[in-house]
This record gives sequence, structure tokens and C-alpha cells, in this order.
Amino acid sequence: MQILPIKGIRGIIVLLTALFATACSAPTATPAVRDWNHNPAVVELDTKQDVYALGDIHGDYDTLVKLLEGAQIIPKIPARPEDIQWSAGKSILICTGDLIDRFDQSLQVIACLRALQDQAARAGGRVIITMGNHEAVFLATGGHDKVNAEFVGELKGAGISVKDVATGRDAGGIGKFLRNLPIAARMNDWFFCHAGNTHGLSIKELAEQIQTGVDTSGFAAPILSDPDSLIEARMHPRPWWEADSPEIKKIESRGNRSAAAEKNLRDSVAALGVKHLVFGHQPGEVTFADKTHRKADEIFGKFDGLIFMIDTGMSRGVDSSSGAILKIHQTDGALTVTTVSSEGKSQPLWHSIK
Repeated sequence: MQILPIKGIRGIIVLLTALFATACSAPTATPAVRDWNHNPAVVELDTKQDVYALGDIHGDYDTLVKLLEGAQIIPKIPARPEDIQWSAGKSILICTGDLIDRFDQSLQVIACLRALQDQAARAGGRVIITMGNHEAVFLATGGHDKVNAEFVGELKGAGISVKDVATGRDAGGIGKFLRNLPIAARMNDWFFCHAGNTHGLSIKELAEQIQTGVDTSGFAAPILSDPDSLIEARMHPRPWWEADSPEIKKIESRGNRSAAAEKNLRDSVAALGVKHLVFGHQPGEVTFADKTHRKADEIFGKFDGLIFMIDTGMSRGVDSSSGAILKIHQTDGALTVTTVSSEGKSQPLWHSIK
């Protein structure tokens, strides 16, 4: 038998040790593959029914169900999230992301909305939940970003593997639910997403870039993670459509900044093939280039129905407001947009005669 030299034996030991360490540190599960045919990046639907839109819930189940009851989307607050019922018939409810974090009821929020999706479908309605930046960051980092501290804490407290949820492998299906969320939705002439900035892309272009990006880079793909993306774009220090860009400067050279910014926004919305843009993500005060002002935590419409901001800071982990839901009601001759409070009070926001 040939005896290996000491140098060779040590080399083999080092090699085996490295391989063992790599095997021990490697993930035990790879992320679940997304079926884009069954779970498209952008959901598209036409309806004659009422459409409700709800902004950032941020882990506050109690405030969520009070709002849903006030808007008569559910008949009463259930004893358990899983027992929730649907009373809105064939209406559509759209939640524009950030279900999780900031407060400690994210698992209840997810359980409630998953059950409500099933209940709505049985009645001929639909609940559509688009992805927010908090969901995308969790899926991209496996819960290792501090922004997900509350959700990770909930999972660990419930004895649920954070890794299994992030990779879509947990037994309860929470991860699969999160990984299959659409990034945006088109409803008639309305486009819904978390932060609003689509960079002038068409819906087809946007969907293709999201699918390619996620397939290539996961949920850390630039189309989702960039600071100016459709789920990350901010309203501070100025709204994203007012930010300096070659397009803004070109338009601004022919007029004032306010007009240039508005045209930039209108062009972006028109590129989607819609007339209205609805987004959450920002509950704070905003002062626009034309000196108009949005107060913190209010649903706000601007540019004659072009955009609606629906993050009301409703979570007790954010601003503890009582929140509100946007309601879009259409008839053959008119379109009416109102806000509905948790007490069931409606306030007119915008009206258009066709």
C-alpha cells in the first residue's frame, strides 16, 4: 500500500474540512420556483363592480379588521383571523403591500387575508394583494435585514422556520403565499402598486422585466430593490416624479418645474395604458412643486384623479391612525371615489362624469 506523504495527508484533511464546513453552512432548501403563468407579475382584470383599495397594514390585524367591517367588506370582526367572512359580493379588494413588520400581528394579518381571498372567490369577488418593499426585502435577504425584525420575531415566537418561509417551504404555506404575490395590478383604467414609480414602462414591459429580474436575481432584482423602483420609490425629499432627471430637465426648459413634473407623471401613467395610479408606501406629509400639500396619514388625490396615495399610517407600529379605505364606484355615466373610515363614514374624494 502506498503511503501518502505528510504534506498530501494534510492537504486532504484541509480539503475535507473545507468541504464539510461548506456542506454544513449551505442552505437546506432552495427557493421555490414561481410559476408566472399562474402567478403573473401584474394581475390584469376588468370589472363593473366596486373596487376597494387599502394601503400599508404593517402587522396591525386589529386595525385592519375594524376597517374592513366599517367598509362592509366583512360582516363582523371574527373570533379568529381564519374565520373571517366576506360580505362585499362581487367587489374587488386590493391591498398594495407591506402587510408585515412595524407591529406584532403580521401572522394574523396574513392568515386573515389568505382566508378572505378564499371567501371572496366563493362569492364571485376577489382579494388581490400586491407586494410591498417589506415582503420583497424579507424574501431577498431571508429575514436578515433589520427592516424585517418584527416579522422575524413573530415567526420565531411561533416556532416557524424563518428560512423555510423565505424559501417558500414552510408547512403552513406562508412563504409560498408571499413569494407568489403579484407586484402590481391593473383594474380597468386603474393601476395599483406599492410605491408607484414605473419609469414610463408599459405593463407588458414592466411584467417582463420583473419576471426576468426575479428569475435571475431573486427578489433582490434591481427592478424591485432599487431606491426608485415601483415598490421602493420615496416622496422625500421630493416626490419621485419631481426628482431631477434628463426628462424633467428637458421638459422644465420649456416651462416651470411644476408643469414639467406633472407632465412626467402623466406620461408615466399613460405609458401603462391607464388613467389613474394608486399607491401606498408613504404616510407622511408631502409638499408638491405646485405648493399644494398632503397631510400625514390621509388618503390623498391629485391632478384631477390621476394619482391617489393610500398609505394612512394605520399601524400602531407606524402612526396609529384609524386608517381609511379607498372605494371606487362606477356606473355607466359616472365614476365616484370616496374614502371609508372604520366607523363606516364615507367622504367624497373625486368625481368624474363620463
